[in-house]
Amino acid sequence: NPPTLLSHPHTPCPLHRGNSAPPWMLPQASRPTRPLILRSKPHQLGPHLLSFPIAEKKKPVSESDTSSLIEVGKLAVWTLSTAKHGNGVSQLRDGNLDTFWQSDGQQPHLITIQFHKLTHVQRLDLYLDYKLDESYTPQQIQIRSGTITSNQMIKIHDLDIEEPSGWICTALDVKTLCLQIAIIANHQNGRDTHLRQVKVWGRRRDATSSTGAISDAFTSPTMQQFASIR
Repeated sequence: NPPTLLSHPHTPCPLHRGNSAPPWMLPQASRPTRPLILRSKPHQLGPHLLSFPIAEKKKPVSESDTSSLIEVGKLAVWTLSTAKHGNGVSQLRDGNLDTFWQSDGQQPHLITIQFHKLTHVQRLDLYLDYKLDESYTPQQIQIRSGTITSNQMIKIHDLDIEEPSGWICTALDVKTLCLQIAIIANHQNGRDTHLRQVKVWGRRRDATSSTGAISDAFTSPTMQQFASIR
């Protein structure tokens, strides 16, 4: 004789609302739906870290108009993880596309840009040339932001670059005390890297803002003595 199948009275489930079968036995279209709720913990930032975007892979854009920007890299202290003699910070910042920084050590190769005060950085531009530098050309780059003194550097952008030739411009829009450019990998698995130029852009102050309008007005030699409070 076939075995006897025992059944128990079905206990109504609050989700199936009177259906004769529990929700997991209903057809897909008849199953009750629940909203998907994603919860995330707030990002922990140090006291000087403001408005950091989530790290993401960015597609580099071409060089664009800088009329509304001002180069703020000259206000910072630049340090390199390593450098070959004669290819250091001076060559990286001289405005000459024929010179370059060349690292001399193990990856990742780091450029650290420290500001004296909290600075609003709008954009970061890198000049790379695969045709000239080949295996020395960076392929994977991380951009980090934070405070180097307390070792709070947060990755804010990943760049994946294929055989670049020209300016690689990345929008940042971040307030920071320190930026760091980390060369993670080169083309053709090269060890050392060449980076020809780096520019750091901030917002240009409006001509009518605070002291800018006042100091611009005192342009004659006679009035220059009144340009500042003593």
